[in-house]
Amino acid sequence: LIPGTSTSVASIMDITSMKETERALRNSEEKYRNILQSIVEGYYEVDLRGNFKFINDAICRIFDYDKETLLMMNLKDFTDAENRRKGREDFRAVYDTGNVIEAFEWCVTRKDGVKRNVEASVSPVRDSKGRPAGFRGILHDVTERKLAEEERNQLSLQLRQAQKMEALGTL
Repeated sequence: LIPGTSTSVASIMDITSMKETERALRNSEEKYRNILQSIVEGYYEVDLRGNFKFINDAICRIFDYDKETLLMMNLKDFTDAENRRKGREDFRAVYDTGNVIEAFEWCVTRKDGVKRNVEASVSPVRDSKGRPAGFRGILHDVTERKLAEEERNQLSLQLRQAQKMEALGTL
């Protein structure tokens, strides 16, 4: 209302496109969150110190912890001294170079004390100014594959030994 008159002034702004953009952004976020939750590989995001910031359900299965507990933990909580050193070197290389590391092997220990072999990928996460802010990557549990390889190697060794004994017997 304009003082001293019976006239009023109003301002109207069309925010339809802004609301549509917000809705599209929410739909996109939900879509990618659903994808990350449904993949069988573990997806993680950690800060520069290795504290979990985002994880999917597969990470919970790999480490055998619930999501709330994992989000209060650090990557180093799952490794022995040797694997911690190797992980620190690999993450440092990503930090220093900005390059992605694909499929380095790592041994982690679950909540129940069982050791698991994982292949990990690591890529840098940057803040809005382009500075390193953390890391993200995928963990794939390869324990069964490693056990099968060891068993296959052992059987191959036994076969060679049996062939040697057979050759000696023939001689």
